[in-house]
Amino acid sequence: YATFHAYICFFMVITLNVAINSHSGTLITLLISNQFIELKTFVFKQFMVEHLFQLTCSDIVERFQLITFILFITIQNFADSSFQLTYQSVLHSLTTISVAVASECIVDWLKHSFIHKFNYLTVSANLYTTYKNVLCSDVMGSKLKSGSLDIMHRVCRRIGFLPLPLAVLVVKIGMGILPMRGWLGIGVIGVTWVCVVTLKVLLHLGVLVSCLKMKKRAGKEGEKNEEYEKVLGKLAKIR
Repeated sequence: YATFHAYICFFMVITLNVAINSHSGTLITLLISNQFIELKTFVFKQFMVEHLFQLTCSDIVERFQLITFILFITIQNFADSSFQLTYQSVLHSLTTISVAVASECIVDWLKHSFIHKFNYLTVSANLYTTYKNVLCSDVMGSKLKSGSLDIMHRVCRRIGFLPLPLAVLVVKIGMGILPMRGWLGIGVIGVTWVCVVTLKVLLHLGVLVSCLKMKKRAGKEGEKNEEYEKVLGKLAKIR
């Protein structure tokens, strides 16, 4: 399954790469129009708080993958041109990327606005803060639970994110960009590995500190808001 998922991610990167680097706007228009199909799919359905939480987690993964793919494509374009890009090519790429990201954000904003409007979610003011606190609870719970391979495993399972296919994609693109022959390749691999591990440790520490602060703030707010605690209890049961 991981291999099949990695191939799907690779094809998505290829499609987005063609859309960004193509001077014809047909493909990027098609990709943007597909995003607006989400409005037709979700806005007129009945959503409870738990269902909206799952949809929000799906949007988190979708945005993260889109930003990651764009980063891969940018690095690949720099490498293919030997880091010598013209002003027009850079402007065209930035415009296309901005349109793709902006359309994604606008579609998500409209989608969630319609869902709140037609489902009369009375706790909408604190709802996304509650979602964030549930994810923070997962991080803190995974840290305290013994036998866990990774403190982020519970969060990845909660939001439906699979890091292994994305890691395979990173290795595949990295092998095409970085020199992999001789002692230079070994040195590059070693330095890259050290940088990735250091970044992972720093990100874990930053996430833990942020979650601890949000958890304390949520505890104070929960004492004053019974509805807030009720919603938090419902979401905590979702696995």
